[in-house]
Amino acid sequence: MDFLTGFTIYDYDRPGIEWTTPKDNNSTIAKGSMLKLTVKSFKVGAAGVGDGSVKITFTGGTGCTDLTIATDPSGKGELSATLPAACGGTGVVMKAALFGHNAAAISPAVESQLTVNIQ
Repeated sequence: MDFLTGFTIYDYDRPGIEWTTPKDNNSTIAKGSMLKLTVKSFKVGAAGVGDGSVKITFTGGTGCTDLTIATDPSGKGELSATLPAACGGTGVVMKAALFGHNAAAISPAVESQLTVNIQ
């Protein structure tokens, strides 16, 4: 059986990432809450299946360990991760970045950051 794969110029758009929950800077969120992101033109998944992963890092706060999202169960770039239950603080910077399979950020860097208050 032969398969035909189609594509358009839209398949080659620049990768992007944005926060959907929380969405705004200076939001107040609860410890252990769900974080949601949307990724476009970058398939999150293992080598051979996807382009790489999303890493979420934290600056400020206490008990905030970095997170890695390596799969996309939705298949549509709608990703989620749980904020560590011990993570809290005021003015915590959360940065989500796209990483290739070589464990390095893709180039040029694609990232999105928010400053939040975690209680």
